[in-house]
Amino acid sequence: MKISTKNLSGEALNFVVCKAEGYTAELTSYGTTCCRNECGTIWHPAYLSWADAGPIIERECINLCCLGAGSEVPKNPDYWEACIFDHDELVCRFGASALEAAMRCFVAYKLGDEVEIPKELK
Repeated sequence: MKISTKNLSGEALNFVVCKAEGYTAELTSYGTTCCRNECGTIWHPAYLSWADAGPIIERECINLCCLGAGSEVPKNPDYWEACIFDHDELVCRFGASALEAAMRCFVAYKLGDEVEIPKELK
């Protein structure tokens, strides 16, 4: 089933970040994501943790901003914007956390505005 990157969250977001990284994404019988690389190594990523998402954010130079920052409007820590600048392209996504916004942005940049997810993740 197709879903807009702006609506990705939780395990569905974890699943497509695995795909955007170039790995084979699979669902376990427990409904969690496992990634498989070209050598067959399998692991269970947590792309909504700084340990797994941080390296992506740094490598892809994803800019994060808490909306309201730098203005007279109070900052809203529950509303983040993430952007990737690439040549003439600007890809931005929003999220309830910095990591959610960054990973949505990364997926949109790599895979486009809509992505395919297993129906079990809807």
